[in-house]
Amino acid sequence: MNATQRLTGPRMVATLFLIAGSGLGVFAQAPATGQDAGAAKGPKYTQAEYNAEQACAAEKVPAAVIKCADDFVAKYPNSDLLVYIYPLYYRAYTQLKNPQKVIEYADKLVALGDKAEPGIRYEALYARALSYAGLNIKETDPAAKDLATKAR
Repeated sequence: MNATQRLTGPRMVATLFLIAGSGLGVFAQAPATGQDAGAAKGPKYTQAEYNAEQACAAEKVPAAVIKCADDFVAKYPNSDLLVYIYPLYYRAYTQLKNPQKVIEYADKLVALGDKAEPGIRYEALYARALSYAGLNIKETDPAAKDLATKAR
């Protein structure tokens, strides 16, 4: 029994060193891969794009917001800042009581997928649902079925 205790102690210490050594190797590699991912995730827009987006966000009048957003999209159609422009659109169209445009721009934001944060996508889907509920579609309207299908 005494011999077993003598052999167990060094084995446990060796096992702890192996576990600690392999764990440190993982941690040593993590910052290197994290730095590569961080460098790739840097801002993919210019200062001019950012300033234009901020100018649109600062507008208070819905018609001015829409015009500013139209100018932004015309100038920067593939910008990463579209995730902030599309909410400006559907909020302005909500104030102007134009549910078709709210649905259109909410769909555009949701189509961006993971580029938009989950909270922003949720807000877009909520605005879309409220606008759809507010549509005055009469069953006698010949385009009602198409509009209802498209809005789903």
